[in-house]
Amino acid sequence: MKTILSIMMMTSLLLSMAACNRVEDKAIAGVYVTQFENEYSRTNDTLVITAYNLAGHTYTVERHSGFNKIRDGKVMPREFKQQRWTAVYTKENQVLSEAELGRKLFLKPDRQELVLGSTVYRMIK
Repeated sequence: MKTILSIMMMTSLLLSMAACNRVEDKAIAGVYVTQFENEYSRTNDTLVITAYNLAGHTYTVERHSGFNKIRDGKVMPREFKQQRWTAVYTKENQVLSEAELGRKLFLKPDRQELVLGSTVYRMIK
């Protein structure tokens, strides 16, 4: 009887730990967008963040950018750029860190925002 009770308690603990990871995943994973314009370009930027390995707090980040350069006041044809990298999430600081180029994505889950450098992205999905 004690063995069955122990197994049930361990199963319950494991399920609750898995549920915590899912909540964390839902708070991070998603589609984030921003747009900006200055005298040199018009840009639309999208970050798609998906869970890669929840146990290791690892996520895949895909960046899709569309932009028009502006030269001498003339808007040039649309260009596109894509990047993909892997980042590790630090729960205490709410930061996704990418090691190769040192990128840091600061999460603001209460506002459904993410900050990369000085650019603020809003979560849409």
